[in-house]
Amino acid sequence: MRVGLIAWQLAAVLLLAGCAPTKADLFTARSAGKGVVVERPVGAEQAYAIALQILRWEAGVSVEEHKAQGILLATVVYRSRSVESYEGDSTDLVGVFLEPIDQQRTKVTCVVRTRPREQGPITEAGFHERFQQALAIVKAGKPLPSSAPAEERPPVEVAPGDCKTDRDCKEGVCVEHACRK
Repeated sequence: MRVGLIAWQLAAVLLLAGCAPTKADLFTARSAGKGVVVERPVGAEQAYAIALQILRWEAGVSVEEHKAQGILLATVVYRSRSVESYEGDSTDLVGVFLEPIDQQRTKVTCVVRTRPREQGPITEAGFHERFQQALAIVKAGKPLPSSAPAEERPPVEVAPGDCKTDRDCKEGVCVEHACRK
């Protein structure tokens, strides 16, 4: 009887571990065209600094920096309260990939990988909303604050169309089954 219980517990642990995202998943997803890509009117150095600060604004984030390659990999640990999953700590992975277009423009890609049916504190669209907010601060000649700004994020315009993925949207990104600019 006890051996059966241990076997079930081991199976549950292996099943949960199998669902956990890996850093390789971030690169695979990016190569498959997943994630949200936005061209930003800022040089690569400044884009890197902004992206790094956004990741630091989130509690429970550890960031692995690969500046020469223009890559930031973040591990986000948060308290899960999902009905479909166990209650406890969950881990998401966030990849930010920066590609200079020219001296004043950078393509910023954010890819988030999470457990099925979970949504952590950082989403791809949320990252880009924060990036726009941070860019406005920098363009106003102010330094980025050490903690996330208290003011609300700028409103997100809703584009026409129902969506399941970002590819379903003619403009913007898919957030909660609605295309948003």
